[in-house]
Amino acid sequence: MDQIADFDSFYTLKLAPHIDQLRAECKTADNWGIVGLVSFLMGIVILFFGLQLKLLKGYEGFLFIVMVLPIVSLVKYAQKNDIFKRDFKEFIIKEIINNISPGIIYKPDESITEREYKASSLFRRYFDYFDGSDYMAGVINNVSFHCSEICTQYDDVNRQRTIFKGLFFVVKINDRFTGGTYVWARGEEQLPATISDERYLLMPMPRIHDIRFQDKDFEHYFRVCTTYESQAMEILSPAFRQQMINLRQHSRSLAAFSFVAGHCYFAFPASQDLLEPSDYDPGDKEEIRKYYVNVALILGIIKQLGLSHIV
Repeated sequence: MDQIADFDSFYTLKLAPHIDQLRAECKTADNWGIVGLVSFLMGIVILFFGLQLKLLKGYEGFLFIVMVLPIVSLVKYAQKNDIFKRDFKEFIIKEIINNISPGIIYKPDESITEREYKASSLFRRYFDYFDGSDYMAGVINNVSFHCSEICTQYDDVNRQRTIFKGLFFVVKINDRFTGGTYVWARGEEQLPATISDERYLLMPMPRIHDIRFQDKDFEHYFRVCTTYESQAMEILSPAFRQQMINLRQHSRSLAAFSFVAGHCYFAFPASQDLLEPSDYDPGDKEEIRKYYVNVALILGIIKQLGLSHIV
């Protein structure tokens, strides 16, 4: 497929033909939501006048009918909203991905696996909930990768607390890198404060030790621990460390990396879902431009890191 470099042309040629359909699907879902809200409020009014003020005779029949409507509306809203989201990702997000980097596989309802998340040791806190979406896989600059958005949480008394929310990447590197090297954002190290933390709160990982590079800029942002010092020194070359610094500064996020048993894992926190339809007009060009920029940033991470020396 020929790439269209200019966003305005891309929008007109590839996205605009689908906008009317998406707007109609979004409106249908919203209408069901409105019906549900109005019927719920009507039920409260009927209950108030009939039960409290006793001004409405036979209110029970009206109440039953009105209270059934919110349930039906909720079901219909969920169905119609799912259709809208499915088509939005098919007609908008997938087209954007194909234009920016042809050949990338996109599966909006899939994600990286729990096994990969655990193997990385980037976030060691035991989790109760694991959710993900917007899976992408392919090859960029001879680097084979897959990634997705994920969110992990744990139960804490009467609330759920987030462990990680954002982008998570997996890259296959050379099998000769058999050790484990962990590059955590400084201040976010996944190390136990107490024996109790290690035993009850944190998922297991190999025994590791600190390694220093006499690189003040790098160590300002990252702390490195490893099981195999010579491999860590080879992986974290001066050029690669500079790339990691650049990426950290550009993304302004507490990025973390690990290199474990022939795989490279890296994660970038994000406060919002990057590729989910927003509450705005689904055909708004400037909103869609944001998705275009987000996809370019996601796929650009692989290019910017430059992992060719370890694949």
